[in-house]
Amino acid sequence: MIYITIDDYLGPYKHSPEITPEVVENAEGLLIAVNALLTEAVADGVTLLFNPYNHTHISGQGNGGVRPPSCLIGAARSTHKEGKGVDIYDPYREFAKWCYLHPERLHVHGLSMEDARWTPSWAHLQNRPPGPPGSSWRLDFIPDSSAPKAAALVGQKVA
Repeated sequence: MIYITIDDYLGPYKHSPEITPEVVENAEGLLIAVNALLTEAVADGVTLLFNPYNHTHISGQGNGGVRPPSCLIGAARSTHKEGKGVDIYDPYREFAKWCYLHPERLHVHGLSMEDARWTPSWAHLQNRPPGPPGSSWRLDFIPDSSAPKAAALVGQKVA
């Protein structure tokens, strides 16, 4: 099942000259893994909601999919700027809860996510391991030194 199309992912930046063929290729690979994971979550009873702003499963108001290098949202090396990260609209945190209960499914698809305590209404998925180049897979990661924005979820191990 296709829950997020490449057009959804590219969003308002679809025709930006900053979005290179390499970024589009990265995004296509990311979406294969993400759509497979979303299909499994839905099969297990998770309800995916549409973002009322963009009518897709991508969170935010235009920057939950790809972001051009000049975008001021996110870090300079954000996976969104490489076509390797996406924010799933998840206002009730059902999908994020499912991910913590099924970490092996993320691993199978080569995905990891931001710690859900920092993503109170979305789930950030990426197919680049967090950390420096060569880092190994792990379920989640803390994105920055700010305080958590939400409580831990069932199944989430907090250090």
